[in-house]
Amino acid sequence: MPRDETEEGLTVLGEGKFLRLVCEDGWEHVEQSRAAGAAAILAVTEQGEVLFVEQYRPPVKATVIELPAGMVADHEADEGEQSIEAARRELLEETGYAAGEMRFLGSGPSSAGIAKEIIEVFFASKLRREHEGGG
Repeated sequence: MPRDETEEGLTVLGEGKFLRLVCEDGWEHVEQSRAAGAAAILAVTEQGEVLFVEQYRPPVKATVIELPAGMVADHEADEGEQSIEAARRELLEETGYAAGEMRFLGSGPSSAGIAKEIIEVFFASKLRREHEGGG
């Protein structure tokens, strides 16, 4: 969760709708201002195929191929959402697949030198196609 800007050693340099740039003890980094974390999904079909999504990403000005992933509790309606719930939601939204089983694999920083964000990674199996998906 984002820290209070009055916390000692923390200066807010700028803030947008979803991110804020802070300087903490001389180190500049970004924080999510509306999310409780992130979830990524390693989804494997019964045939042993790994599901990826292809999405345009403005920061790199290119379409990239990535694991299905998304923010946890980033909307008011999702307040209190758990990481595993976000993983199920994002997998379905982005790929059109629902997971029969979802297992926590581990967590870690997405880019420790620039972002505070911690991503929890889940393994999804026993997949069933629900719709086309959006990623």
